Amino acid sequence: MFLMNGCSKAENQKTIDTLKNEKIKLINEKTQLSKEIDSQNKLLDLRNFLDVKFYYLLFDFRHGSIDEVKKEVTSNITVYKDKLVSQSLTETYDFKVPKDTMQFRERSFTLKNPQTYEAIYEVWNYLGERLPECYVEYILKDNVWKLNSIFIDGADETRQ
Repeated sequence: MFLMNGCSKAENQKTIDTLKNEKIKLINEKTQLSKEIDSQNKLLDLRNFLDVKFYYLLFDFRHGSIDEVKKEVTSNITVYKDKLVSQSLTETYDFKVPKDTMQFRERSFTLKNPQTYEAIYEVWNYLGERLPECYVEYILKDNVWKLNSIFIDGADETRQ
């Protein structure tokens, strides 16, 4: 309970106005924080969705479902039996899908703009050795997220 003892009506009104303004300020801050949390939750949902989509693409590729893989990539990527070839403005990258079991762990991601998502994966071979990172880019095309680029960091043999 808030007691105002010994204050004039003007002082009381000033206190009430200050508290009302503080309440409005706090409501606005809460609204802004709620929007930021919603935005971050949507980004995490997108991250999880595209991470699973990437694993399914690798699974399909390793199991020879080339037609399924072709459905999941843009025209920027050419799908071959043993590799994906993606174009950048300056280079062409071969991504040879490993025959042996590999673990891909997403370690970094960003939404560059509402239609472009990028992620970096750690890659571990079946012996538990860490390999160079794998970079992927998805773009939103016709309301569908598709793989637009994939390459291994520092793998000179992947560049043509």
